[in-house]
Amino acid sequence: MLQIRNDQTRFYIKDYHNIFDMIEQWIQQKTLYEILIGIIIAIYLLLSYISLLVGLVVSWNNYDRKFVYTCMFLLLYFIIITGTAGIARFKLPCIPFYLVFAGIGLSSMRSMVISRFGLYDRHQELSRI
Repeated sequence: MLQIRNDQTRFYIKDYHNIFDMIEQWIQQKTLYEILIGIIIAIYLLLSYISLLVGLVVSWNNYDRKFVYTCMFLLLYFIIITGTAGIARFKLPCIPFYLVFAGIGLSSMRSMVISRFGLYDRHQELSRI
């Protein structure tokens, strides 16, 4: 079911100058299951990066600036080292730093949605007891 084809050539992101050509070639080389897994991973990464940006803004306003500067410097350092190819061995060390901010962002987005739409927050109700 999820097997790699033997006739499949290697996919290198640096071989493409246009993102649309790269996506088209990637889709042509992959099976349906590989494309679905890729879409799920893309949705996860999009959600985590959006919540990272929200978390950075919230942290900038609410937490110690020295701590935020240090974490942002580490993130920027690893982003620059990783480059456009996104080599995993360079990205892995920065994941704990950006997931902290992503968690702060998800929490603040959750609170914003609850307050905007007047939804019931079970956690606040339990904390009152």
